[in-house]
Amino acid sequence: MMAELSQNQENFLKLKSHLGELELARAACSKEEDIIKQTMKQSLDDISNECRMFHKYIDNYYDKLNKSLTDASKSFCYKLRKQNDLIQSRILTIDPMIKAYSGVPLNMGQIEGDYLKMQECMRNEIETCESMSLRAEVRAEDTNTQFKAGKALDTEIILGTLEKYNPKDIEYVLPEEKTKGLNLCGVTKDEEHKVPTKEQPNKASQRKSMTNPKDKETEASKSSLPLSHDKDHVKPIEPSEDPKLPMSNENAPSGAATSAQIGQSSENAKLPIPNTPSATKGDLVPSKILSINPIPPIVDDLIQAVFHIAPIGKNMLIVVRNKQAQIFCKNFKLRKTLKKDLNPLRAAVTQDDHMAFSDKDRRVVKIYQPGGKQRDAREIGKGKLVEPWAIAVNTCNELVVADISQGNPRLLYFDLNDPSGKCIKIQRRLFNDAIYMVTNSKDDVIIADHILNTVICVNRDGKVQWMYDDIVAQPTVCVDSYDHVIVGDVDGDKIDLLSPDGKFIRRILSANTLNTHVMCVAVDQKGHLLVGDEMSNIYTLQYRR
Repeated sequence: MMAELSQNQENFLKLKSHLGELELARAACSKEEDIIKQTMKQSLDDISNECRMFHKYIDNYYDKLNKSLTDASKSFCYKLRKQNDLIQSRILTIDPMIKAYSGVPLNMGQIEGDYLKMQECMRNEIETCESMSLRAEVRAEDTNTQFKAGKALDTEIILGTLEKYNPKDIEYVLPEEKTKGLNLCGVTKDEEHKVPTKEQPNKASQRKSMTNPKDKETEASKSSLPLSHDKDHVKPIEPSEDPKLPMSNENAPSGAATSAQIGQSSENAKLPIPNTPSATKGDLVPSKILSINPIPPIVDDLIQAVFHIAPIGKNMLIVVRNKQAQIFCKNFKLRKTLKKDLNPLRAAVTQDDHMAFSDKDRRVVKIYQPGGKQRDAREIGKGKLVEPWAIAVNTCNELVVADISQGNPRLLYFDLNDPSGKCIKIQRRLFNDAIYMVTNSKDDVIIADHILNTVICVNRDGKVQWMYDDIVAQPTVCVDSYDHVIVGDVDGDKIDLLSPDGKFIRRILSANTLNTHVMCVAVDQKGHLLVGDEMSNIYTLQYRR
């Protein structure tokens, strides 16, 4: 009996020991479960943020189409909205996923797989919407061809409208018949003789006709200010705007009134550039092609496009092409080709004229000595960059790199004054796909996003300053010495000029002017606009004095 009692007591002690071990295991499992749930919540937050970005992208497409398409193509907008609703319904599936993952053993591999599936689904929806958008734009273009038949009549209407204003106060320029083989404005010298001569009205009647009816109360205070075009009508420039930025008539944005609408209402007519009393070196002039500069083609390569241009020194240019970079001297004479151990995507120039190239293969930014000496080249961002693309150098001699790695787009700042080129700042989720990027005198970063088809300006703190989305697809960007932003539209074949705060000023280049795609833009040392195309040509344009 005593032996049995002793055995029971021993078993009781073992059971008590096991219960203690189970309690410790339970506490450990509870802690691990909390960690897993926190990780799961972060993953789902990332999914939700990316879905919202895609949702915003679709909304941008819908809004753009709703503004620009004709009645014949608005049915596509309805289909696009249906696609948008479908994406919203799929976003709502995140909630069931959260409920499904809570309270059951979590498999991070399954979570990652679901995340990739959701991402792929969103990309498929975007591709569908892009296809619909292109079809709708083609439909709209076909609808607009009806205005071409009445071009001569429209020209007479425009000139008849211009006739009402005193040429002493308002300057309008009829372009030459040919500008280096190209006609920018579409008016020939033969049409110049159609301008009738009649008695000019006085200045008071001019101001009355130029003023929007809604602004009559402020007419007396604003009538002496120069004029600015705001897409659909003419308005006086506010005191906060730059009075040095006139706009030419023929270069109005896509939303501006057509010549047929000019004939219907003289109040909404597009007026010519007024004389500005404060004429300075930075005043804008009608766009003019100064030269077309063919550069040597790449041997045995189907891709001949000029992807990026970066002025360096007094009169040299860095030109990035397919898998190589070239240095050109004055008059576009080839000086050197850089392609050994280099697959460049974009180029930038440091404060001491060193050359920086984002290297696709090595996942670094290479810094070459002045003149393109490849010996002793530095590598910046090794081990930190995944897919470096657009690069720029600010006034602090900091290298700004856009790393567009899928699911984790980042802006990284590297100190070029430090011999090691250490990373001093990382900013996340400011863009989706930064293909071109520049900095201005305030060290703001201006990004051309090819997924959102938007130009985004952010400051050093990562705060968005402004956005510009009057773009068909694939924007490119540069800035001039006045911090004006020049936006090229690859698919739209147009170039727009923006103020430093992102407001539309004028259209420098209209569609079909060059009969080729605008691949990149840059401003050279003389203040001329350089435009690279897809056929190994660099155009030099004058857009300001």
